[in-house]
Amino acid sequence: MVIVCGTDFTGASSEAARAAAALAARVGTPLLLVHVLDFPMTPEQDDAEGTLGRRWRELFQPEMDRRRKLLENEADRLTESGAEVEVKVLSGAPDEALVACAQQVQAQLIVVASLGRRNASLWRLGSVADRLALTSPIPVLVARDARPFETWSDGRDGGKPLKVLFGADFGITSDAAARWVAELKTAGPCELIAAHVYEPESEARRLGLMPPNGRGPTPDELERTLLRIWHDRLAERTGDARLVLRRCPGDGHVADQLVDLAEAEWADLIVVGSHQRKGFSRHWHRSVSYSVLPLAATNVVVVPVARPEEIEPGGIPRFTRVLAVTDLSELGNRAVAQAFALAPRGGQVTLMHVLIPPMPVATPYGGYIPVPEIDPAERAREQREIESALHALAPPAASEIGVEVRVEVVRATDVAEAVCHVAERLSADIVCMGTHAHGAVATALLGSAAQGVVRRCGRPVLLIGPPPEA
Repeated sequence: MVIVCGTDFTGASSEAARAAAALAARVGTPLLLVHVLDFPMTPEQDDAEGTLGRRWRELFQPEMDRRRKLLENEADRLTESGAEVEVKVLSGAPDEALVACAQQVQAQLIVVASLGRRNASLWRLGSVADRLALTSPIPVLVARDARPFETWSDGRDGGKPLKVLFGADFGITSDAAARWVAELKTAGPCELIAAHVYEPESEARRLGLMPPNGRGPTPDELERTLLRIWHDRLAERTGDARLVLRRCPGDGHVADQLVDLAEAEWADLIVVGSHQRKGFSRHWHRSVSYSVLPLAATNVVVVPVARPEEIEPGGIPRFTRVLAVTDLSELGNRAVAQAFALAPRGGQVTLMHVLIPPMPVATPYGGYIPVPEIDPAERAREQREIESALHALAPPAASEIGVEVRVEVVRATDVAEAVCHVAERLSADIVCMGTHAHGAVATALLGSAAQGVVRRCGRPVLLIGPPPEA
């Protein structure tokens, strides 16, 4: 594994090369310094007689040799940082050539310079850094300041840790950023700051904290809920990351908030995940990574989300937190048994039951029969009985292997919506629930809680059907 750094011998590129060399020295991996000449063709694009290749060498080989000499001089200076530096001169489109080279040598990071801080433009053509961030399957570091990496690498200032701020949300881009940050932390001391930017009303609704008719949570209540959720997620992904919450106005952009937070925290590095959407789609979805790049005054790493075919066996996710939904019927309890089968040693299983409150009954003459008021003591007794029944479903062997058992009783008229909200609030890795396996016509007519969860939940769902008839 190597680090690939592209340079065009400008001052900004020299800064990026110093950052790359410091990282390579700290990580203990070679640095490949690459210069790409943007020629209209390459020597590989030859005809049968070899005329084009010969003509290319006559025209461009002297310039290639001159650039290689400049590159070797740059490499000599970089070796003073302790990094092992190799050089390569290529021709072609710079972003395409850098990606192809990085893939060929199995690079773990591409480092390039930035054009500098500027306002984001909807119709900008972009730089090499922009195009790499949008297309590279390998993480890209857009380096603006090499000093933090050099201090981190050689242990100056008493071994000052690298201050890294990464975007934290509940999507797969956040997971990609967190994995990259966790790997960086193994190379040296890092002060990790997880920045979660949210719009209060949308976040409360997504977590099921906003009742259809009634007052939502106070800002302090919502913040306490988010702190509790993120405490477990960060402990698993990055260890001792410090969480910073930032409320975003409804018309604001997450990228602006992340950049402001990075400046307030004096962060050395911003890490964001990217879907790498193309064309107008990245503007329609308000791409955070694409917007952070031109706005940030510090270094930025863009980590692409791994495609399913690129996930190695060692990267298969573990089901640490399992949510089992049961209506306390025989079929529902089959889903509970399957949930414990999935939970690993030291994992967590939450047993959930949804209480559907009585609804007003329509009369033949119009109007509704009102629902009688439920005595609070009776409601509390019902809650305790269901919680006790859920605890009784946990097999004794669960405690022997350290599986934590939790129960969750929710009152809601929409079962699927309640399950999705709890899955988000608990950050469940998978949801297990039973299904009666109605036919397509019956499901379309009657509806299905399981079908609603599969359609609306953004997490894996395991459906347990009825046992085969004898």
